Amino acid sequence: FMILSGTLTEIAAAIGLIIYGYAAAHFGIYLLTYTNYVGELVVLLLFGSRFVSFDRLFFGEKRWWQLAEKYRYLETPIVRMLYGVALIYAGYTIKFLHQGLTVQVYNQYHLVDFFHASAQFIAAGAGLSEIIIGLFILCGFMMRWTVLISLAFITLSILYFRELLWPHLMLYGISFSLIINSSDRFTIDSRLVPWAKKLLRRN
Repeated sequence: FMILSGTLTEIAAAIGLIIYGYAAAHFGIYLLTYTNYVGELVVLLLFGSRFVSFDRLFFGEKRWWQLAEKYRYLETPIVRMLYGVALIYAGYTIKFLHQGLTVQVYNQYHLVDFFHASAQFIAAGAGLSEIIIGLFILCGFMMRWTVLISLAFITLSILYFRELLWPHLMLYGISFSLIINSSDRFTIDSRLVPWAKKLLRRN
């Protein structure tokens, strides 16, 4: 609620990171599945929320840690890279190493009538797609197209695999953010697009 309303956002983010650290100490490497949350929390901790928030109303544009402002260019890369890590890890572990849940849902809703393939094959295909999308996002390659494709997969997983909507709201939020801020200075696109434009002008 504090993050939603933008109230003492930095404190809320710090509490969230502490909770994540405690959970990671208990569940171990599995928490890599949720590094997308870490990206968002780190950005909120460093840069706060001064857009349509109570913090803006009470504190204005001034942030508690002004030194972080000159590093604001890291905001999008932090979110993008940790989101990519989360997708890669989730695709590998859930769709390849531990297919049980995916297979169970596939059989429970008789999705074979739609896909006409084995549950293991569909799970592996979904996992491979998720890993490739995660790698593209991690490296910043063809960002807008990649994120749009990932949104299509997220929506299909909700529709066909009956996954809950609310855990995916964060993924929709990150995706829309990356579409808007698709080419930070650390992406392949930031190097490739100017080179391609120069090549087209020569031709």
